[in-house]
Amino acid sequence: MKTYQEIVFTRTPLKKCFRYKDKFRLLPFNNSSIKNNLFVVDYPCVLEYQLATTDPISIETQLNTEIELCLLLTAFSTYRFFTYDIHASAWGISIPAFGLDFYKDKNLQEEFSKQSCNYYYPHFYYPGIQNDLNTISTSSTDNMVLKKDYYSYFSPDNDLYYLKKDNDELELAQCTVNCLDKYYSLNSKNKQKILSIARLISDSISIATYRKSLSFLSGIAAIESLASYNTPKAIDVIESCSYCHHISESPYKCPKCGRPIWGVTQKAKLFFAKYISNQENDLKLFNDMYNQRSKITHLGDVFLSDLMFDFTKTNIDIQSKMCYEVIRFARIGLNNTLLNKTNN
Repeated sequence: MKTYQEIVFTRTPLKKCFRYKDKFRLLPFNNSSIKNNLFVVDYPCVLEYQLATTDPISIETQLNTEIELCLLLTAFSTYRFFTYDIHASAWGISIPAFGLDFYKDKNLQEEFSKQSCNYYYPHFYYPGIQNDLNTISTSSTDNMVLKKDYYSYFSPDNDLYYLKKDNDELELAQCTVNCLDKYYSLNSKNKQKILSIARLISDSISIATYRKSLSFLSGIAAIESLASYNTPKAIDVIESCSYCHHISESPYKCPKCGRPIWGVTQKAKLFFAKYISNQENDLKLFNDMYNQRSKITHLGDVFLSDLMFDFTKTNIDIQSKMCYEVIRFARIGLNNTLLNKTNN
């Protein structure tokens, strides 16, 4: 076994260690510059993982392992675990670390205005970081006590870019461990399907604050993928023509004419009622979500907040709730799928 370390980020600080068997650990990363900067909301922590080899591992294998673990932890918890996009770069200037005094002190404002922009690559680094990582690996002993379960599978407060949460603490639950157990027991084909769904959930969260329409569609796609994953192959539709995809047999029928249909919508709604919620309010909300999905995909009717600022917030609040609720539903559906929990 060979051990590797990587800095990953969350929007809620990790203050205690989390170990999953002999596969990986999450370790707190304490740095005074993080706490002293009013604007820091990406909290670093250390992902330490083991790969079963004594030979050098390729960068590609390391990156794929880190991506996989971040996606799984995101899908199986109430937080998003992420690294910075390796393709990202931009012009930028340093955000001042001196807090609210900046808005009161003309000297600080003048000092800030002297900056010149630089073309940067997002990367967490400083001289001596490797020594600090080695120290963290050997000295971190305060283990996290797992919560019995989550009361909510997603809260928008856990991933808001403008909300600083120094006093909060990242807490994982027993269901996170249970879902990891189930995931690692799957065959490679089903692992890939679950990981793809986890990717859709993670992407939905990552762009929810500034691309709500795409975030929403990603969450809906996660639920639809889960519906397909849970549909037995024996009841798949049968095509009479592979060219035009005309259907000859299907367990799903048009409610008006009775003809066989693909039943994507019905399949998703049946899955929702069985694995996510059969409560009347939730069923109505999901029906509204599916209508909104059709408007976006077929009519280009994107969320208003993706087109313009709306300071009345009426439409923004409704759309934001729908966007975050679909993420919560997708997480519940994935967790219940792996743990085989149903509402029947």
